Formats: sequence, C-alpha cells, structure tokens
Amino acid sequence: MSNNQNPKHSVGKGAQSEHHNEPDEKSYAKNDNESENTENQNDDNDYLEQKWKKIASDFNKNYNLDISASEFKDNSFSETLKKLEAKTGKSSAQLQKEIRNWK
Repeated sequence: MSNNQNPKHSVGKGAQSEHHNEPDEKSYAKNDNESENTENQNDDNDYLEQKWKKIASDFNKNYNLDISASEFKDNSFSETLKKLEAKTGKSSAQLQKEIRNWK
C-alpha cells in the first residue's frame, strides 16, 4: 500500500477533499480562491461605481452624451454600464477599463 492511497494523516489545504471524500463528493473545505475572487470583484465594482460618480460629468462631455443625472439615479451600476454600452458602442469591459483609468 502506498502513502498516496491511504495516508495516516492529512495536512494542508484540500486534505479533506482529497482524502476523506469519495471522488464524486464535493469537498466541504472552503475554497479560499472562490471567496477571495468574489470579494475582489465586489471591491472592484464598488471602486468603479464610486469612480463613475466622480467622473460621470466629464465622461459625458468627452463623448458628447446627452445624459441627465436622473437617467442613472435609480439604476445599479451594472444597469448604468448597459446604458453606456448602448450609447457609446463600447463593451462593458472596455468601459470598465476606461473608467478605472480615467484621469
């Protein structure tokens, strides 16, 4: 019997999944990467939304957009991005990058 098939004890991340669950069972151990990615994505969305609020006027002037503040007032930031996509012809990813890098 090899150590890889039946270890006496398990250590490290994923040990529960690798050694205690059947192959078709999902691990009960928390996947740190998933939670970190979600937190980072939420932080980025919050940052973009705050940055948008600061630069919206200049952005609209730069693209000669006729957008009233009330048009975006009650929308989530994702809805705002969808409207900007339609008005500018740019993708959501392009708009997010532009907002993130706006000086």
